[in-house]
Amino acid sequence: MPLKFKKPPINELVIGTYFNPPLFEFRAEHVGLFWARIRKEYPKITQQLPVGAIIDAPGDIFPLPRFWIVSQNDSMLMQIQKNAFLFNWRKREEEYPHYDSVKSEFDRFYLEFSDFIRDEVKIPIVSIEVLELTYVNLITECEYWKAPADTRNVFPSFQFVEMGIDDSAPTDFTHTVIYQIDDQLSIQMKIQIVHPAKQPTHSNLRFEFRATGRLGGAAKSDADKWFDRAHEAIGHCFRVATNPDVQNKYWQPMEQT
Repeated sequence: MPLKFKKPPINELVIGTYFNPPLFEFRAEHVGLFWARIRKEYPKITQQLPVGAIIDAPGDIFPLPRFWIVSQNDSMLMQIQKNAFLFNWRKREEEYPHYDSVKSEFDRFYLEFSDFIRDEVKIPIVSIEVLELTYVNLITECEYWKAPADTRNVFPSFQFVEMGIDDSAPTDFTHTVIYQIDDQLSIQMKIQIVHPAKQPTHSNLRFEFRATGRLGGAAKSDADKWFDRAHEAIGHCFRVATNPDVQNKYWQPMEQT
């Protein structure tokens, strides 16, 4: 059973599906019709640049952007474009509701979206090509981490390359490694220093686990099985990579029933 924490360092969770073929018939007017269905719960909408390559579809004067549809409290976010449906939880004031709760919301609105695509856009089947599950964690200056040199307090196996420069300490870094588990699941782990826009002289430790998989023409039921695998794999990597003392003292494991 995946381990849960009372005070996890999570800052964002992304659950995503990417379609092939893209929804070529899905246009700007459809976005408005879909938003009308969910506007009471998700009252805010903005346009963003698409993720990945811009898709040119017959009949479109301009390429369709990516749309953010955001909940009242800003913590939940739907992202839709011609070839993708993603769902994000973002840390605001409330506590992290944990994966099962976020996945349940993803399922609910994915069903709403796929029904809309079938009924209004007249595309009977949405074919899922690629899946994504990403955990973004953020540690601000605290008792166990104050600067890049303290990164081993969080990741005991982490170390910087020795440069032979006396009386100096690292001030910035990005470390990325990708593990290929099998032909349908890989996990990218990225650890980096980030600087808050409002406090550019301060440093935070950001680390993410991003699972991706190419299923090739999968149905939603196949995607659900993949998400279960990816969630379990990321949970295992998180437990093994991070310091057990930090887990127990600061993030506080919850008793499993």
